[in-house]
Amino acid sequence: MMSQDMSQDMSQDMSQNIKKKKITIIARGASTGGSGKVSASIANYLSEAGYRVTYIALVYPEIDYPLDKNVRYIRYAKKKEGKFPSLGKNMFLLRFLRRHKPDVVLSFMNNPVFLASLLVRCKFIFSLRNDPASVNSGKIERLIRHIEYRRASRVVFQTPGARDYFSKKIRKNSVVIGNPVRGDLPYWKNYGKTTAVPDRETKTIISTCRLEKQKNIPMLLNAFAAFSKNHPDYRLQICGAGPLQEKMEDLAAELKIKDVVSFLGFRTDAPELVAAADIFTLTSNFEGLSNSMLEALAIGIPSVCTDCPPGGARLYVNDHENGILVPVNDPDAVVKAWEELDKVPSLGESFSQKSVAIRETLAADTILEQWERVIRESMEK
Repeated sequence: MMSQDMSQDMSQDMSQNIKKKKITIIARGASTGGSGKVSASIANYLSEAGYRVTYIALVYPEIDYPLDKNVRYIRYAKKKEGKFPSLGKNMFLLRFLRRHKPDVVLSFMNNPVFLASLLVRCKFIFSLRNDPASVNSGKIERLIRHIEYRRASRVVFQTPGARDYFSKKIRKNSVVIGNPVRGDLPYWKNYGKTTAVPDRETKTIISTCRLEKQKNIPMLLNAFAAFSKNHPDYRLQICGAGPLQEKMEDLAAELKIKDVVSFLGFRTDAPELVAAADIFTLTSNFEGLSNSMLEALAIGIPSVCTDCPPGGARLYVNDHENGILVPVNDPDAVVKAWEELDKVPSLGESFSQKSVAIRETLAADTILEQWERVIRESMEK
């Protein structure tokens, strides 16, 4: 039987060993979007555990998700990228990784990491954060991704559907890890522990997402334009920033719903806004695994989501048990779901009581421990 002193010595040795390990995280940035949120959470968790963490932001320089004070944050920023921006990022990463020699590189991107993954001797873990059939789907991009994943120490997928898109060898060397859900999220209308939201004359449908093509905001706006004709007491809030905001504002004006639609931009208080709304809706054409959907389920707000590839919504939303799934690009189905929830309030309350169980399924500590385990196993290979 191990003595207490021996156990403490082993714990101290492990702690000292961790402090010597260098982890480099490569991502678009600790900014708006699910990848930014998850990569920042991993960076903070590893830093607090004692690892020496460097976070390299290759696209978005701003920090919307705070990083631990001990995380070294590097922005790749060039005013002039030249004709081959991906090559510039490749050379930057190749030089950096050769110089700093991390023990493990955790990359949430593919193309910019390609040269380094071939030429730098360290462990590479890749994580795919979107639908593999919809992103990096050109021949060259697919070839790069295939080579990287076959050579990787481990590949992390968000859903079994994304994993099963790839070859048997890649699947065998992969692991599925869901996204962490914060434990301090508010509860919808106090079906739990927070201050109740009072009844109001105006009701709110809310969507939180980055304003880009894959989120299919036109479907959301068209559905709301049809719904609001018979439900003038509803308003639509859209939380999130992105390149399509101006176009979506113009579309709202064209649909004559500009006065009842609010584009709120990126909001740090998005969970509180979701908790105060009546219905959450996400109309994406495809997703990796939507953080905003998971948070909505954890908050307990009745949720309507597209059953989009590669199956993230279907993995956590059981249709008409803890939410409603609708087909992709079907605004009429969204309108029908909203009308059902408006007509039968008890249905939404039933969804709420069941959906909050996801707080335990995807508890942040549980998910982040899985990430650390993958990193430790990679070091031992």
